Amino acid sequence: MLGDGGRFVPKIKSLKVKTFPKDLKEEIEVSIRELEINGNIRVEDVKVENMEVMNSPRIPIASVVMTRQLRQEEAAGDKK
Repeated sequence: MLGDGGRFVPKIKSLKVKTFPKDLKEEIEVSIRELEINGNIRVEDVKVENMEVMNSPRIPIASVVMTRQLRQEEAAGDKK
């Protein structure tokens, strides 16, 4: 999680959706609360009522990557 030293990296900023004009939204919110370091949120994780997401389901939308400092700390911990 971000509190554990990870860095949030957005991968794509927009999704292709199929819906009626009355159901269009300016933005879609996706929770990142449970996202862990080296984890991804993928298109298949987006659930929106009255919309079909047209992007490939396996495409990552965002991820949390390990920072250089955290990698160095882990490497130092492994050497002990």
